[in-house]
Amino acid sequence: MAKNGTLTIDGEDIFTKYGVVVSDGGLASLVRWPSLKEVESNDWFEEDGLEADLSAPRLASRDVEIQLSLVRGNDILGLLAMLGSRTFHEVYSPDLGMTFRLRYVSCGSVSTVNGDVGTASVTMADDFPLWGFTRNGLASTSVPACGITIDGRDLSAYGVRVLQGTVDSFRQAAESKTPLTRDIATRDGLITDGVTGGGLTVEKGPSYDNQAMRKRSRSVTVKCFMSRMTAAAFAKNWRALLYDLTRPEGRTVTVAALERSFRCYYSSCSVERFYSATGGLWCEFSVNLVITGY
Repeated sequence: MAKNGTLTIDGEDIFTKYGVVVSDGGLASLVRWPSLKEVESNDWFEEDGLEADLSAPRLASRDVEIQLSLVRGNDILGLLAMLGSRTFHEVYSPDLGMTFRLRYVSCGSVSTVNGDVGTASVTMADDFPLWGFTRNGLASTSVPACGITIDGRDLSAYGVRVLQGTVDSFRQAAESKTPLTRDIATRDGLITDGVTGGGLTVEKGPSYDNQAMRKRSRSVTVKCFMSRMTAAAFAKNWRALLYDLTRPEGRTVTVAALERSFRCYYSSCSVERFYSATGGLWCEFSVNLVITGY
């Protein structure tokens, strides 16, 4: 069985050959999802939310900084020489059950004690998001329903528990869109056009044609936790969730506690904690969504 925290790069176990393992928590950067590439959009004053072109959303490349622990400090030179010998490398993590196609970028600080044990960091780029992944169902879980669904599927189906603060993120009121205004030096206040553009004029103070306020698009954060999952189940559901979030035309997210649905698209992800322990993998992460419609 492979040692916890090891990686195989182009088929070679880096612990066996170079005395290098991934530090505790060092896999978090590998599992963090890439952000979505910038979405073209129009923000119409007379409409709520955002008109976003989600006909073909695409994931961006991402940098992966891997923290390493060195058992034989000088052997890091051999690892770096190997990484610099070609542009792309197949990196497999037994702890994650995932393979990535990564491009070597740089080596950060290397610190050793007399050239022996020490630490180092290597930055690689993931230019192929979801490389080698085929959507083929979900691994079964025993996580209870959380009341937040994406296109009708509860997040618990992916093995996700939703953490405190998520519902409040959706509960927060959207900002109003700034109406069209005219500031005339010879009048007090502003002349403000509403949705229909009429613009009533008054002698004192602001004027409004008092149409419905229009809401800005805004970001929300879904705080998530996956635990006690085998590597195979985690790899399957983790990538399936990203795949499902980034399908064309955006998503409908329903929050049962609010009895409301929102039109959203995936924006980015952060991983707060990730570790492998007795009983499986544990991952605390946040998914950032952009609300386009209410």
